[in-house]
Amino acid sequence: MAYESQENRTSSFNQRLTQFWAGNEGLTLLSIVLGLAIFVVFPLHEVAARSRVVLDIAISGLMVSAALAVNKGRITTSLVVIVTVAALAVRWMARSVTSNSFREFSTALILVALLLFARTVLLVVFRQGPISWNRIQGGIAAYLLLGLAWAYAYQLAEEIRPGAMHFGSPPGDRYQLTGKLVYFSFVTLTTVGYGDITAVHPLARSLATAEALVGQLFPTILIATLVTLAMQARRES
Repeated sequence: MAYESQENRTSSFNQRLTQFWAGNEGLTLLSIVLGLAIFVVFPLHEVAARSRVVLDIAISGLMVSAALAVNKGRITTSLVVIVTVAALAVRWMARSVTSNSFREFSTALILVALLLFARTVLLVVFRQGPISWNRIQGGIAAYLLLGLAWAYAYQLAEEIRPGAMHFGSPPGDRYQLTGKLVYFSFVTLTTVGYGDITAVHPLARSLATAEALVGQLFPTILIATLVTLAMQARRES
């Protein structure tokens, strides 16, 4: 009886998570958190120092809940959960550890976690069913996640090869470095290119080229796929 009760509670919890991400709540909350991160926390160093804990916990919680709700395979779900929890733990340990290798490992884990999260969000967006604002919102959230992931890819390149990125005004610490690279990432993703921050090392330039291409192709592919899904749903109905 105790086993059945535990199984029922687990099943009920999974159903609530599925409904949370299948409806408007999950992607709306994700969009709000990403908007605050990109437009408030990362650009403003003073705000970032005070709100980093809340932001990290919120994004990590959304990552884990989405993985449990969307990914059907146990291996994939476990991988996402382990990487997310490890990235959060290592990120905070890196505050007190001065080892460059440990900080590089922390940045790499965050990069992988963001890419896995973007994949999970796209699974929600491209599932079968009618096309709604929820899916469009999910596509925007995945686009923002890719921009954040590329920012950490640039940071990893800068940490491995100092001087890989050239800054008009050099960052004072790691927080400012992340904030400047988030700005550079979205400027590159949208192919604006103001020129105040530039990629110098060949690896960084390759990353910038790839991001510019993805920034142009992603919206086109997203719209085409959603239109195809809408046509399929109309035929079936």
